[in-house]
Amino acid sequence: MSAHLNWILEKCLYMIYDECIDIEEIFMSIVLVAAMENFAITMGDGRVSDEVGGKVFQEDYRKIIRLRRNICIGFSGDRLSCEESLDGLNVQMPYSSIFDYIYTKSQKIHTIKNKKIQICVVGISEESKMTIKFFSSDDFKIKSYIPTDDMVSLISLVPEPRKVICELYESIMKGSKKSCIDDYYIAMNKTIYEVSKLSSTVNNCISSELIWNQK
Repeated sequence: MSAHLNWILEKCLYMIYDECIDIEEIFMSIVLVAAMENFAITMGDGRVSDEVGGKVFQEDYRKIIRLRRNICIGFSGDRLSCEESLDGLNVQMPYSSIFDYIYTKSQKIHTIKNKKIQICVVGISEESKMTIKFFSSDDFKIKSYIPTDDMVSLISLVPEPRKVICELYESIMKGSKKSCIDDYYIAMNKTIYEVSKLSSTVNNCISSELIWNQK
């Protein structure tokens, strides 16, 4: 792995979460976003289970939802709390208003239920830029990222094992701008598949959404 790639990995890990913890401490799912200036792929698994993955409730649940042509969301954590955070959302609102609505409602729900909620909103902002905003109920810090064409940016709602993250970055970054969309799909699919072998809360029933920023 190149020094440049190491720097990118450390930077993105710091942005996503404060420390890397064992995957078995996380319940319900993995959601990935790979993005550059002109596109974003959001991808997730389909398993809904109890906190340790001992009891599975559904294997084909969509954790990735397209709200409209240029905005989608991905979420993980407590299923009912995440769904309630989206209830009543006006999908025709601007990007920032959609995020603010979900963020504010999630805080209220978490105060009452104290359940895990992690949500990212991916899409085109009012400034016509590809934008990724995400938060976790662990601290409700808003993390915002605007990808560029200089590198592929990866956002993850759960901390996968470091080895798997490194392999995904190597796959994505190897071709950088010269890679095609299919290469990113393959790399992300492989990552979720590998995580599903390590965690009983994740499966390989994968759903995804692709958003283009056509200027």
